[in-house]
Amino acid sequence: MQANRDWAQMNFGTCELADKRRTRRLVELAAEVANNPAASFPDQMPTWSDLKAADHLFDCGDVTFEAVAGPHWEQTKQCEAGRYLVIGDTTELDFGRHRDVPGLGPTGNGGGLGFLLHNGLLVAAESNEVMGVAGQTIHYRPETKASK
Repeated sequence: MQANRDWAQMNFGTCELADKRRTRRLVELAAEVANNPAASFPDQMPTWSDLKAADHLFDCGDVTFEAVAGPHWEQTKQCEAGRYLVIGDTTELDFGRHRDVPGLGPTGNGGGLGFLLHNGLLVAAESNEVMGVAGQTIHYRPETKASK
């Protein structure tokens, strides 16, 4: 869908990922995710090679959370003057206990590994229009004796 490609270009086309090809891949990936946001990542990608390309993209050291999301945060903050609400939400992302993902902390009752993602969603107070994500923070819970 062209509307999703336009949206992806607007939100991710200025990402600085140390190689223009990575930015182009990110825009393509974002458009595919927007085409079917409720699907699993493998079901969002049109082909196996697209899924592998996405894995390679996210495995690159220059493709960080801040590098990908930062341009969207800045764009969201450039809204015209007015009354806005910043709606906060924290989501726990749990990757399970048996996945080998470096740096994750305990989740829930300590049975899984993951992190907390706190989101600040900017919404126009008068129209309820979602302007975008104004910022996000990742929090890793420290490992305790109970979670080991």
